[in-house]
Amino acid sequence: MAVLSISGEIGCHPEELARRAATHLGWHLATGTDLLDEHRLRDSAASGVEPAPSRAWPWLAASALVRLAARGNLIYSVSGGQFLLPSLAGIIRIHLTASLSFRIGAVMVDHGLDRAAARNWLKDQEAGEMQRRRERFGKTAFRSHNVDLVINASDFNVDQQWNLLECALRLRGLIPGEALSAAAEAQMLFQIRLKLARFGLTPGLDLSAARPEFSHPTEEIFAKLLDFYRIPWQYEPRSFPLQWDKDGRVMEAFTPDFYLPEFDLYVELTTMKQSLVTRKNHKIKLLRAIYPHINIQVFYQKDIQDLILKYDLSRAEIES
Repeated sequence: MAVLSISGEIGCHPEELARRAATHLGWHLATGTDLLDEHRLRDSAASGVEPAPSRAWPWLAASALVRLAARGNLIYSVSGGQFLLPSLAGIIRIHLTASLSFRIGAVMVDHGLDRAAARNWLKDQEAGEMQRRRERFGKTAFRSHNVDLVINASDFNVDQQWNLLECALRLRGLIPGEALSAAAEAQMLFQIRLKLARFGLTPGLDLSAARPEFSHPTEEIFAKLLDFYRIPWQYEPRSFPLQWDKDGRVMEAFTPDFYLPEFDLYVELTTMKQSLVTRKNHKIKLLRAIYPHINIQVFYQKDIQDLILKYDLSRAEIES
């Protein structure tokens, strides 16, 4: 399996090298625009869709790349691409750099600007790119260990860049390569889905879907886990009367936190110690007695803590 990441400074035209490599190798090419469109991360004003949190972007992009790599060898060129898929075997990362004067000259040619205007344009674009990298990856620049090969575009034209790249691929044994195996794809997507669950997202999930107002952070954590396993759920969909007065008016009722329609199961969560939930246990006992056909499962504090440990969730997420 071979994956090639090509990134570069503005004015170095990394996508041009990516297209050249894709043409020579016959590999699939993905650009930043492809990744944005796949996961509906476009500007909300243009698309009418709520954009995903910036910190979720690397995992959404990674899920798209993993699926593409499962179809065959892949080349992708996206800003910050050198930070994506850091643990993937069979990936080589190329980064293009150049002198400031070279990059200003490239902007002058590309956009028909004079030198002063090109310098200002480049400065604004670089500031924007830096901000995006900070929001998405928590870093503004790459370090030597983030890439495998740095090519100076001031000294090597695109044909020469391709020659250097081809040599690097052959030295790494990535030509020819095979598609990402189904087992590897499944394992990577599992890890990605776990990361996205922290944002309340799953690959392919409609980002515009409204979420309820949870009464406790624990309930939101549980909802994210259900989303992660793609289990449909409803939040507090029904209240069960438990006691009535002599006129038949409801004096006491119980509303379970979740209902899982696929399992016909109600779920109640509590972060109190089990010894302190006597009243809640009494309500659940009444519920089972009055409605014997209702299936309900209670998760106590220890159950919640076990979920936190198992899925590496922050304890801060369940503090009141």
